[in-house]
Amino acid sequence: MSDNIPAADRAILEQIVAPAAPQKKHGMIVNEGYRYIALGESGCGKTSLMRAVVYYTLMKRYAGFALVHDTKGIFAEYPKSVQVSSTAEWIARGWKQGDTPVVSFRGDPRRDITVSAQEVAELSLLYARQGIIVRENGVDVWKPNPHVTVIEEISEAATEGRKNVAAPAVLKLAEQGRKMGVSLLCTTQETVNMPAVLRSQATSITFGRLTGTSLNYLDQCNLPPEMIKVIKGPKGGGLPNYSFVLYIKGNDEPWDGKVHKLSEETVSMFE
Repeated sequence: MSDNIPAADRAILEQIVAPAAPQKKHGMIVNEGYRYIALGESGCGKTSLMRAVVYYTLMKRYAGFALVHDTKGIFAEYPKSVQVSSTAEWIARGWKQGDTPVVSFRGDPRRDITVSAQEVAELSLLYARQGIIVRENGVDVWKPNPHVTVIEEISEAATEGRKNVAAPAVLKLAEQGRKMGVSLLCTTQETVNMPAVLRSQATSITFGRLTGTSLNYLDQCNLPPEMIKVIKGPKGGGLPNYSFVLYIKGNDEPWDGKVHKLSEETVSMFE
């Protein structure tokens, strides 16, 4: 199915998910995780981009499933996902035949049920520690259980000043999740809502439409000056909706000098 994605879109997605590609370590083929942040104002298209990244990771078999903390809207950001109110409900339910390998944890105000980013991250860590048991040459072998954990709006897991991560399990995923095969993906509407530790741990960041104080804060983020200039736009009004720039940490040139936009074909494929 990934072959049906236009080449330009596939190249973008490949760069983001590349750290999770299979690699041989200590005689074992493993998938490490990646850490990705999608920045942009409401309605700018960051959620459709994030969906594409999540489903592309699953399509490539770099991860087996995704856990999504999604409590901010009336409608689920992943409409085709299994939608539950809490981690307890999910543990009781489990996977069923025909399920999409994405679980959205939504809470339920009508029943006064809330679910925190901390709880979803704790479940992710549980799956990571359990791993999977594979029978090889007549012997049971423990292997990592690679999966994706998505925190929609990371400010919900941050301290009041937004400078630090308040949810210990989210912080642990950011700092140690990769070596356990867990990919941590976060969205946020403003740069000031992005804790510094997450920004420093991110393997990639996309910057969509940002305005006001978010644009001013970019100057404090140690980014390429020309990239900041493009994000701010020619008149300081930010990028157009659905457009973004891609920053890949660790590259000699972390920004490719381009403004990207996923095609409607790709976006609709993952809605």
